[in-house]
Amino acid sequence: MGYRKKYSKTITSDSSIRHVAVRVDFPYFRIPVSWSVIEDPDVEEVEGKNLQDERWVFVPEVKSGPIKQLDPFKLRSQFLKLDIDDEDQTLDFLNYIGVWNINEQTGAGADSMRIERAVGHRYVSGYAAYFTVGELKRAQKRAEHQMRQLETNRDKLRASFGPPPHQDAEEVDHLDHAARTRALNDFHFEWKQQPIGVIQAVTGHEMLSVTLQIDLFTGAKVDVCEKCHVRFTADPKRRYCNDLCMRAAKQKEHRAKLAEMKKKLFALGHEFHIPKGDIKKASYEKFGVASLTKLKVGQLDELAVWVANKAEQKSKYKNKKWEAKTV
Repeated sequence: MGYRKKYSKTITSDSSIRHVAVRVDFPYFRIPVSWSVIEDPDVEEVEGKNLQDERWVFVPEVKSGPIKQLDPFKLRSQFLKLDIDDEDQTLDFLNYIGVWNINEQTGAGADSMRIERAVGHRYVSGYAAYFTVGELKRAQKRAEHQMRQLETNRDKLRASFGPPPHQDAEEVDHLDHAARTRALNDFHFEWKQQPIGVIQAVTGHEMLSVTLQIDLFTGAKVDVCEKCHVRFTADPKRRYCNDLCMRAAKQKEHRAKLAEMKKKLFALGHEFHIPKGDIKKASYEKFGVASLTKLKVGQLDELAVWVANKAEQKSKYKNKKWEAKTV
């Protein structure tokens, strides 16, 4: 669950308007769903769209079971780095996140897509929406574009979350605005020792909208992951977008350090005419490993000491032989 807070500094002379400082939590609640992908062979080619991407459709099957709470900011990072052309990876992500979007129209899906249950403080009624590979790719590109705007042009991004369209606007514009602001409109107070405001997202679509607007609200700084180069926000500042990237980067640094240590170890052995085979044999005997790649940093340090001692022994032996010859 994410946690950030912002205090209002607005001062107004109108006593009827109240401004309060309140902690706001914004969890993501996962509704259990099993995803599959099917081919729709009847899709017609549309200019500007990849026919293959529009032919393959992700289909949800809503499951019973417990609701799981997840971190929406980590989910966003996972989505931004997702390789949607990798079917297994994409299905794993969708199964993890649950519902991507909800269609509230009557008869908008099969019975297996029907959602009718309490989720946290919300009552969710509708159908888990299906969508094409192309639609998911466009959602990802839109999210990437919004993260770049968050980094470089926040005023333009704020404008996209402005007031509702004019009453004479097209119906689709009203629906789009309502869909983008649905989760934020469902604001709830949980009364514990202190009241806590809760903005609860239950779909991937809501998660993208909520995290972006919370970032705007808190003035969050955008960082770029040093491993995967995905834009993300975090408090406090981090070098990596998630723990997986951090571990992968540290493993890479560790392997590079081991490779450098092995290079120096063999260079030291070469300097004192100690064959590589002798060094490898010593490592196998001392540490019981089948390969030098299995050694840890401390073991390589021990091996370097062994090489140095071996070199010292050779030097002493040569000196004794020299002294014997000169006597």
